[in-house]
Amino acid sequence: MTKVLLAAACLALLACARSHDAGLINAHFAPGVVARVADEDISASTVRGIAEAQHVAVRVARDRAITDALFALAARDSLTDSGYPRVAERAARARAILAALKFDAEALGPPTDAEVEALTAARWQEFDRPETVRVTHAVVRVSSPAQEVAARLCAQRVLTAVRDTK
Repeated sequence: MTKVLLAAACLALLACARSHDAGLINAHFAPGVVARVADEDISASTVRGIAEAQHVAVRVARDRAITDALFALAARDSLTDSGYPRVAERAARARAILAALKFDAEALGPPTDAEVEALTAARWQEFDRPETVRVTHAVVRVSSPAQEVAARLCAQRVLTAVRDTK
């Protein structure tokens, strides 16, 4: 909770501070870093990305990034034992990886006929497999001779029932 209060105080100080470069450069941070919440750096590229995606001013985007970092800090402090932060962070990383893969795939453009043919040849069982046969086996274990007689009668009835199946 102390970290959250400290981070909130930092947020208040940042809100009062004014920079000549739309809030993106501060001499107290490493190059490319515009804010810090606890040990979490907020980069200029992150702020620019938020500003572009949400169509807001850079200063507003920076404040939103700081607010998000504060909420994340509070969640880590209060949910540490639940395991939820690890799950949420892993899901966010997975979404980022999928987004990057999608971007890369779209940048390559649609597949060529040769690429489709090559993939179909390599994975024909998934795309061009002929009809197959489904087989089911049954095993009966018996523990006494009386059960064996009943099991053989049952097996004979099953055989008769499926004899004409193709």
